[in-house]
Amino acid sequence: MGMNIIRNAAITRIKNLIVVDTPKELDNPFDIESNDEELLDNGFAVKWGEGSTARGATRRLSFVQGLIVTLTRALPQRVEDTPAPSTDSLYDVIDKIMTNFPNDTFLDIPNLIRGIPAVRPLAPLLIRGGRFVQIDIIFDVDYVLDIDYTVI
Repeated sequence: MGMNIIRNAAITRIKNLIVVDTPKELDNPFDIESNDEELLDNGFAVKWGEGSTARGATRRLSFVQGLIVTLTRALPQRVEDTPAPSTDSLYDVIDKIMTNFPNDTFLDIPNLIRGIPAVRPLAPLLIRGGRFVQIDIIFDVDYVLDIDYTVI
């Protein structure tokens, strides 16, 4: 339940951060290239990645796990004898997400998120024959879940 709450809060946060030319949520966050080109043109996805866990002396589990935010964009095509098209707007969006994503609103999920100790953007990846670019940003989310001993 806690992972879903955090993921849904992340999706809402991205939609609120990028108000101009808001990206569409990709149908399949696990296989980015399988999404329709219409979505890949200006899309995003949120999924959980690897992490570590520690069982505390209390009835809680502590996790630090990567929350992966994926952005996809169509690459502007260069027309012969013209300057190369700019990718500045994409980098502006990446900067905005990395600096504003872990704000007080997102971190204020009571008794769940303790902080975001690190943010790691990964190198751009060309997909669909180089017509689209995929950029992953990993937020290390430090969170806790209560142990439900009634199901053990």
